[in-house]
Amino acid sequence: MHRNPLYDPREDSYLLAEAVKTYAYGKTLDMGTGSGIQAVSAANNKDVTSVLAADINTEALIYAKKQYHHPNISYIQSDLFSNIHEQFDTIIFNPPYLPDDPNIRDVALDGGVKGYELSVKFLKEARKYLNNDGQILFLFSSLTQKEVIEETLVQNAYFFEEIARQKLDFEELYVYKIKKIESFVKGLTNFKFFAKGKRGLIYTSKLKNVKIAIKIKNPKSEAKSRIFFEGKNLEEMNKLRIGPKLLKAEEDYIIYKFVDGTLFPKFLEKCSKKDAISVIKHVLSQMRTLDKNLINKEEMSNPYKHIIVTKTKKPVLIDFERSNKTLKPHNINQFVQYLISSKIEALLIKKNIFIDKKEIIILAQKYKKDYNIRLYKKIVTLIK
Repeated sequence: MHRNPLYDPREDSYLLAEAVKTYAYGKTLDMGTGSGIQAVSAANNKDVTSVLAADINTEALIYAKKQYHHPNISYIQSDLFSNIHEQFDTIIFNPPYLPDDPNIRDVALDGGVKGYELSVKFLKEARKYLNNDGQILFLFSSLTQKEVIEETLVQNAYFFEEIARQKLDFEELYVYKIKKIESFVKGLTNFKFFAKGKRGLIYTSKLKNVKIAIKIKNPKSEAKSRIFFEGKNLEEMNKLRIGPKLLKAEEDYIIYKFVDGTLFPKFLEKCSKKDAISVIKHVLSQMRTLDKNLINKEEMSNPYKHIIVTKTKKPVLIDFERSNKTLKPHNINQFVQYLISSKIEALLIKKNIFIDKKEIIILAQKYKKDYNIRLYKKIVTLIK
């Protein structure tokens, strides 16, 4: 065995190598090969067809060639993807992840000023070189700022899962299996990140020149089957002419027509009194429809992200993952509570819209007993 003058394999190397032995397949790129441990781990995997080992350091490549003589491994000098011109099924990367030390320059350890810059650059560039059904096996440390890595993955339309971790004295190591969203949302490309919730991530794309929204599960959420049930809920809503038009619903994602507009509170800030009243009454009408059909929207006591007002001044309800059937829905009541909340009340007063809080509360309480149409109409007349 030749002594490695550059970087001896350590805990991080061995942790990633185990994942490579299990998960690597197809045409494989070992980025920053160093000693070559990941390259040979991949080459010895029966599911791997070939391995390209890349490194910025020519000395590392010379060492790795001497260390491992394997017919399926070839080597190339490259600063990240600068000399890479093909796509791969598996890309492996154990990046340098320590903050730069001005007194000790070491390309094998320095990950940037804060330690994560090189990882972020790699993840942004890797999309171009990864097949749509491919994967990245990526190791990083708690020293790399986990939240930065995960936010980079979200912003660049990757889905990820943790497949290994190891606790050390001063850090914790993580191995993530990372895939493009294209790997399970077939037929679409050019995903752009739009919004993030506790349970879902929303991206935009185009389908036959129509802007669409794609909602997938947030990898950090432990909620099960939320996206699947939201698709079912939205299908029911569409039958009632409520919500964005559902285009496709699968186990892991839903696709619906993108609603281009303004969030309800922002709309109230700039609209006329007439338009404010019209939109509020339209929302109340939708709440009434849900109540009649024994569906609870949920979130309507604070729906600041759940009502979008389009350019044609039509309010569209979104986000139905918590909607449920019930004998006692409370959509009107929740929305009334929202209208008389301090923030919304202040916006309405600026429009010279004054709601009799005492009366509307009494009416709403009576209404929820039997959902009387006359009481509903009285509630609507208080919006003036």
